[in-house]
This record gives sequence, C-alpha cells and structure tokens, in this order.
Amino acid sequence: MTTAPTPEPTPAAEVKAVETTAIVGAKSVGTSIVRTTVPIAVGFVVSLLAHIGIKNPVAVSGIGAVAASAYYSGIHLAEQKVPKLGYLLGALGVPTTPAK
Repeated sequence: MTTAPTPEPTPAAEVKAVETTAIVGAKSVGTSIVRTTVPIAVGFVVSLLAHIGIKNPVAVSGIGAVAASAYYSGIHLAEQKVPKLGYLLGALGVPTTPAK
C-alpha cells in the first residue's frame, strides 16, 4: 500500500510574497475602478448638459457614451506623453497586475 507524499511546509518568504502580491493586486483593482468610474461620471455630466438642448433620450445617451469614451481615450493617450495628466482620470499611473 502506497501513501501520498506529505507536502513540505511553505517557507515564510513564499508566504510573504503571496501577501505582498495580494496587497499590490488590491491597489491595482482600486486604481482600475477609479480610472473607469471617472470617465463614466464625465459622460454622465455631459449627457445631463446635452439634455438641456436635446429632448431625444437615445441621442442624449449616445452623446454621454461618446463623451465618456473620448474623455478616457484622450486622457489615456495624452498621459503617455505627460504622466501627470493621469490625475484627470482620478488616479496617477496605469494599474498593473503582478506576474504570476
């Protein structure tokens, strides 16, 4: 009768690396959420302003969506040349995920 080998205990360094990765990943997720939410809010404000002159709700929604997309794309592209512009998306720096 054979038995399965027992796993060796995980060294403390590996445990610390996993904890650090979880913290970095959480910060990255938070940054990603902020950088996604800000353009949506900008699109919402633009759609509210568009509603003043346009009474067609489909057109107003489209204008808001295009505004949000243009805002994110424009700031993201400009951020590559001037990194401080990332603040206009709510957080500086593009979120990164740690390598597995």
